[in-house]
Amino acid sequence: MSHTLFLRIAASGFAALLLLAPSLGHSASFTGRVASVSDGDTITLERSLPAPLSTREVRLLSIDAPETFFVDGVPAGDQVVHGRVSRDALRSLLPRGTQVTIVTDRIQTDAFGRVLAHVYRGSLNLNAEMLRRGHAVTYVRWPNSYGRFTAHRAALQEARLGGRGMWNPSNPIDELPFEYRLRVNERTNTRYFGDFSTKTFVRPADYRRIPIEQRLSFASAAEASAAGYRLQF
Repeated sequence: MSHTLFLRIAASGFAALLLLAPSLGHSASFTGRVASVSDGDTITLERSLPAPLSTREVRLLSIDAPETFFVDGVPAGDQVVHGRVSRDALRSLLPRGTQVTIVTDRIQTDAFGRVLAHVYRGSLNLNAEMLRRGHAVTYVRWPNSYGRFTAHRAALQEARLGGRGMWNPSNPIDELPFEYRLRVNERTNTRYFGDFSTKTFVRPADYRRIPIEQRLSFASAAEASAAGYRLQF
């Protein structure tokens, strides 16, 4: 995430980041070329995608890479160090000019107008590859990516078992990216987290009860219940 984007988040309140814009649609596929990589889960294309998306900014869907920004006076821990490693890893996978395929999901854009997508270089799914290399963690928001959950979970588990990237036992990340954003913004979690395997969910304060690799999040208890999940007690 760029420093400019962080300032926009700070100005509008962290709740804006947690809310996805109401851009609902069916999966669509586009091609483009990479202009730049700003962090481990965000790229900019050389040309804007067609309307109604109409943007060059693409957020890799359902993964969360360590952050590269810091706030003056607030300890960053090792977040920024891991964030820069993650960014450089994605840059090595997607040099400027690389042709990519952008595949959207149910919710196509976020609150900042960025396209939420699965990004492919040829047959390589970059979302899964960043998980597999240990440079990102799964962060699935219902209803996006539900059909890809098991593949992403397997990639995350492979990285954790292999001690790769942020899971390296000699230098493990000290807090997940979303936890870092909450802390530096002095916010608490408001999402309800579900367990993909047990089809149960917990209240926001209890999210750590759900194993990282099983987590998906819902905007509300009602949304979780409508998806077929039941509340853990």
